[in-house]
Amino acid sequence: MRQLLENPVVRSHRLGALSASAAAARDEVRSGSLDVEYEIRMHFFRILFLQELVELTRLNADALAGTRDLMETRAQVGEVKELEAIRLRVEHLRARNAAEAALLELDQYRRHLNTFLGNVLPADFTLVGELAADTPEPELEALVQGALPTHPDLARAAREREEAEHRMKASRMRWLPDPVISGSSERGLDGEIRRVGVGIQIPLWNQSRAATEADRQRMVGAAQREEALRLEVEAQLMIHLNHLRLNRQTLRLFQEGLLEEAETSMQIAETSYREGEISLVEYLDARRTYHSIRIEYFQALYDWNVERAALERAAGGGVL
Repeated sequence: MRQLLENPVVRSHRLGALSASAAAARDEVRSGSLDVEYEIRMHFFRILFLQELVELTRLNADALAGTRDLMETRAQVGEVKELEAIRLRVEHLRARNAAEAALLELDQYRRHLNTFLGNVLPADFTLVGELAADTPEPELEALVQGALPTHPDLARAAREREEAEHRMKASRMRWLPDPVISGSSERGLDGEIRRVGVGIQIPLWNQSRAATEADRQRMVGAAQREEALRLEVEAQLMIHLNHLRLNRQTLRLFQEGLLEEAETSMQIAETSYREGEISLVEYLDARRTYHSIRIEYFQALYDWNVERAALERAAGGGVL
């Protein structure tokens, strides 16, 4: 009987490579979980925005419907031209189409989210929440310092580099002899004779420099990919943080006066039109502007939340 034992040094590096590979697989699972969470949040924010859009378009269509009824009555008694009633009717139909389109898009996103989740939600599910931007933006330096040590993509790259290092070291140590344990038993005139021996197996033909160099090149490549990924993570953090700050500035424009001014302007336009001080075209322009500003405000809220989620994903989760 003869049993070859793997050299302890080579065995240590081989097991180290397997351990690093298993850790890299776990980090890849973490990264995949973050991707799934990010997609769910994107759908969630989009549905919240579309819910607001449906409500805004509905209110706009209802307001135009009331004005349209009034205008058609005035046209019948000859107070206004029939052309104005037609224009208002067309505007109302456009508003109704916009409301129906928003409702259709909302239904599509709800179905898409349910499909993404494996249809675990009831068909008539509703989401509870609102688009808000009440969280301050972090500083870039603190964000980078908090993200890099725990980022799953960077952790996976580091484990892949460690795996390549262990494989390279194991390849370099292949020239070391492997211990061999042998034993035998035979019967002789004097009875049963048993022998136990310990030896070494010298790898005379297992010293391929090409294989060792290939392993070294793989290790160098893994180290370069790790460094490139670190730089990419830092760049993505800076980009998403800058976008988040720009979105914050846009929100301030709305919150610090633009929404209030649009509301006041719309009230003045409605009163002026009913009293005949402005034309129908001017009234419709004012209503379009008011409606557009309200939609743009919720679009800015949506954009802020989307960038916030993108920043959290770029940071590897658990930092913000």
